[in-house]
Amino acid sequence: MKFTLFAKIRQTAARPLRSPEILIPQGGARGANRVCRGGLAAVAALALLTAPVACVHDGQPEAPEAAVSEAITRPFLWTMKKGGRTNYLFGTVHVGVNAERDLPGSVWRALRSSKCFVMESDETHVDPGVLRQMARLPKGKKLSDLVKPDVMEKIEKRLGPMLPRSMLESSAPWFVTLVFMQLDIPKGEPMDAVLRDNAYAGRMRIAYLEGWKEAMDAFASVTDQADLEDIVRNGEGSDKAEIQALIRAYRAGDEAGLARAVREDAVGEPNAARKMAVLLDGRNAKWVPRIEKETKDGGCFVAVGAGHLVGPGNLRERLEKDGYKISR
Repeated sequence: MKFTLFAKIRQTAARPLRSPEILIPQGGARGANRVCRGGLAAVAALALLTAPVACVHDGQPEAPEAAVSEAITRPFLWTMKKGGRTNYLFGTVHVGVNAERDLPGSVWRALRSSKCFVMESDETHVDPGVLRQMARLPKGKKLSDLVKPDVMEKIEKRLGPMLPRSMLESSAPWFVTLVFMQLDIPKGEPMDAVLRDNAYAGRMRIAYLEGWKEAMDAFASVTDQADLEDIVRNGEGSDKAEIQALIRAYRAGDEAGLARAVREDAVGEPNAARKMAVLLDGRNAKWVPRIEKETKDGGCFVAVGAGHLVGPGNLRERLEKDGYKISR
């Protein structure tokens, strides 16, 4: 089903939308006792889009921690060399791995020896007004008119304590899908955000491969009410085992296993080819000249979702065609 593909892309290729709180107008959802971990991060998530941690309520369980704790001994870390300049390319997962605890010393040494840090999406300049407008349906349209009654009932039951009915009714299917996806993704601080914070502390130059709106537009362009109905009807809890398998492949440094989890297992899913083309392949192609620009002087640490670095047409292959010598 489509939720499987979305969840995996969000975990390894798209920065996550971590909280819908920024979309709630001041004074909205009065009386809700929300507990939100962090603010908004533009797509995760994907990433995945990808960026995926939801607001939760007191009394409701949070998403479980990843059920794996093996140390990472073979990180998704490569050197990139071109024109006598050396840079680093690192693949992340957005949640489910404690970066400061689990990443080996080789990753931290590479980061701390660099003078600039490059990551996927710029979440630091999100315009709440623009985002709210993006997430809204056109005037006169309601979510309940777009999805079947049983789906709307389930949406209200699961998201109602988080988002008021008026906001749900006025929200575009892509946004509700994104919020719904947060519920079954393991909690934790996104790895690239942890790396960026360390880069800030080290007074490194920070750069991004895309703006928050560009990333969000990509996710919205391949998400419709059919995706929302699918995740609501079939997605609750069903992907937890598969997400854990993906995290295990990441911890093991298993390129083939990660590629299977992200790409091959999605073959045959409705609209899978378009989602891959937009969220993975299309962004990979756009990023090559941007990486070239940021790394031309060497000494940069580039962190992207690991899903961008495995499988056919991955970012490493594209960079090699651009003249980089890449070795793990």
